[in-house]
Amino acid sequence: MTQALRYWHTVRYLKPIQIYGRLWFRLIRPRVRLGPTPATRALTGPWIPGPERVASLLSRTRFSFLHQARELAAHGWDDPALDKLWRYHQHYFDDLNAQDAAGRVGWHIALLEKWVRDNPPRKGTGWEPYPTALRIVNWVKWVWRLALEDMLDLRNALTAHPGAMNGRWNATVAAWQTKIDAMRTWLAAMCHPDGDIAFFNDAAFRAASWPRDLDRYARQLGFPALGPVTTPITHLRDTGYIRLEQGPAVALLDVAPVGPDYLPAHAHADTLSFEFSLFGLRLFVNSGTSHYGSGAERLRQRGTAAHNTVVIDGEDSSEVWSSFRVGRRARPSGLEVIAGDTLIVRCEHDGYERLAGKPRHAREWAMSPGRLTVRDSISGSFDRADARFHLHPAIRINRAARDGALCLQCPDGRTMSFSASSGDVQFVASTWHPEFGLSEPNVCLVVHFAGPALETELRWDGVP
Repeated sequence: MTQALRYWHTVRYLKPIQIYGRLWFRLIRPRVRLGPTPATRALTGPWIPGPERVASLLSRTRFSFLHQARELAAHGWDDPALDKLWRYHQHYFDDLNAQDAAGRVGWHIALLEKWVRDNPPRKGTGWEPYPTALRIVNWVKWVWRLALEDMLDLRNALTAHPGAMNGRWNATVAAWQTKIDAMRTWLAAMCHPDGDIAFFNDAAFRAASWPRDLDRYARQLGFPALGPVTTPITHLRDTGYIRLEQGPAVALLDVAPVGPDYLPAHAHADTLSFEFSLFGLRLFVNSGTSHYGSGAERLRQRGTAAHNTVVIDGEDSSEVWSSFRVGRRARPSGLEVIAGDTLIVRCEHDGYERLAGKPRHAREWAMSPGRLTVRDSISGSFDRADARFHLHPAIRINRAARDGALCLQCPDGRTMSFSASSGDVQFVASTWHPEFGLSEPNVCLVVHFAGPALETELRWDGVP
């Protein structure tokens, strides 16, 4: 019965086309056109090379993906013993446009010919929609030599080939300028001062081009340079994230739904979590994503305990299950954003109301010069609750801090104090996953609720 309810709470959010579409594609296989290829269009404008990824082809037949190197001769193109995401990367052909690709042209030609021989149409992982889409883009870019980068690539292609798109799409193309500007601004707001992305949901470094490379690509295509984010509060209303910035401190807050109801595949149970940087260095980090395979580790990385938020009775705030499924999910509400000398954000969610005591979690962040205060409260009944704060692996803990607080130390020697109203702070070994296939040991500060409310505070003075 429990499994049936979980399926119901997952399927009921889907659009009808998602349900009958799965049946359609299981029963009807598209036919492959094997006729002559379309005529090549003339190049009428400049083609600007896009961002380059790290090389993944180590020899003619040896790949390195997700920090794992494998031989094609030993595993072929679709070895079920390998994680499916690794197999997907085999079929992307990212190396065609990677760093120093010109020196591997001979390898690339041989690999392309082998792929065509070994992967007949419609058979195997390589013909699934996602790897097919990425492979086509990489092959096209290679001959001439992911969402924001895709949009920039389209803009680039239409500059080089103005007649490549049907005229009825002219209005859509004209609107790309505004959309690309908005996407660049959003990405800049969601990055830490170190210039790289925050870890909400299935975020990971190297899954797409680095933000700095995308920005350089945009400027090469004629888009204006973006200055640094300087506003104290940036509220990204459409997606539900908030950036707070004051002096050397930056906080990125998740007050968003876990994702679109009909497509939460990459969602984590991370509602009301946050990340925090100080002095240009990451301090509190969500745990990230190292793989997409089914199993306990995938569920742990998607679970609430892997994020900087509150866990009630050992449950997840949203019912993440399997690799990409979500049943009942948390709904944020009551959002308040207050500007001033102290920047304040308040929000709550109902993700735990499915539990027997119907608990509801509310959180307030208050950032002022030299201080970040997080106030959590739980209405309803519960047996146990903990607030979790995952430290970046580079942060060190000194137990002998003044006033009973913990002293946290950055690699450059700067220190800050962390304290909790309950005084019960435990150190729990954990792992941080900045890239697929990569795990780094870190420490999670777990603060136990002694009652329905908890206050934690981080203080700093900016002096090395």
